[in-house]
Amino acid sequence: MAAGVSANPGGLLRDEGLYRFVHPNNAKADGTLNSGVFSLRRDPAVSVGMEREIPPDRLAEFCGLKPEQGLARVAVGDVFDLELSVIPDREPAWTEFANAHAELTGYSLWPNKRKEDVAKRLRDLANKQIIKPVP
Repeated sequence: MAAGVSANPGGLLRDEGLYRFVHPNNAKADGTLNSGVFSLRRDPAVSVGMEREIPPDRLAEFCGLKPEQGLARVAVGDVFDLELSVIPDREPAWTEFANAHAELTGYSLWPNKRKEDVAKRLRDLANKQIIKPVP
């Protein structure tokens, strides 16, 4: 893949959303998220849920997959602007939402500083759209 080009095999649109489960370790006492919510340095691929595969009237049920975690949203266009790719990756553990699972990729060869900077930017974007605070 050429530099500056994000893979989009799912045909996602820029204004669509991606949901990220938020582990309690990645939320501060005031409810804001820390950079660990998108752990690009640690994880070879970051799991997200594709909003298009989760009907709005079933969002609470989707959150129930990980009831001890919060949920945040980022726009697909913002992810692409950061030169990340979104790869659909069916996850049977997500039961009836298995087809909603995708992974952020395209950063494995980046230097750690860039991974950290992008993780912070994703955190800032997610902090603007916290769907379910960490319990």
